[in-house]
Amino acid sequence: MGKVLIIGAGGVATVAAHKVAQHPEVFDEIMIASRTKAKCDAIVKAIGNPSIQTASNTFELDYAVMSVTGKKNIIETPLIGRKGSVKELISMGDYKISIAAFLQGEDGQYPEEKITRLREIININETIELISAFTDLLLDSEDKVVITDSSFPPTPGVEDGQAAKLELVTDKVFELTIE
Repeated sequence: MGKVLIIGAGGVATVAAHKVAQHPEVFDEIMIASRTKAKCDAIVKAIGNPSIQTASNTFELDYAVMSVTGKKNIIETPLIGRKGSVKELISMGDYKISIAAFLQGEDGQYPEEKITRLREIININETIELISAFTDLLLDSEDKVVITDSSFPPTPGVEDGQAAKLELVTDKVFELTIE
C-alpha cells in the first residue's frame, strides 16, 4: 500500500485528491497540505472520506510588527578633475525584514506548541514564502525569504506568552543558463 502527499488545495489538487481517493487499494494513506487548512478540509468533505489527513504548512504570527529596509546597489566611479561621481550600475539590493512577534498561549498556558512550530520553520535551510499584506506591496510575487537570525527575548511577568524576533533577507529566484 502507498502513501501520497498532495500539496495545495486548488483545482488541480482537488482533482488529484478525488482520483487518488478512488483507489484505496493503492493509496492507504492520503495527506492534503496547503496554506489554508480549511480548503483541505473542504476537499476531504467533498470526497466523503474522513480518513484523509489534512494539514496547513503555514505558521501565523497573530501579534507581529514588521519593518522592511531596502538598499540600492550602486557602482560609483569618481570623476578626475571634477566634483562628484558617475553612477554606473544601479540595482535594488535585497530587502532586510525584521519581525517582532508575541506568541500567546491558550487558556493561560505557555505557548510550547507555537514555539516548537516556529523553531521548525527557523530550522528550514532553504528559502520560504512570507505571506503579508505589507510585504506583498514591496516584494515581487516570486520573492522568497531566508531567516538569518532569530531570538526569543525575555518577557518578564508573562507566563502565557513569549516574545520572538526574526531577521530575514529576501531572495530572488533566477535561472542560470550555461551554453
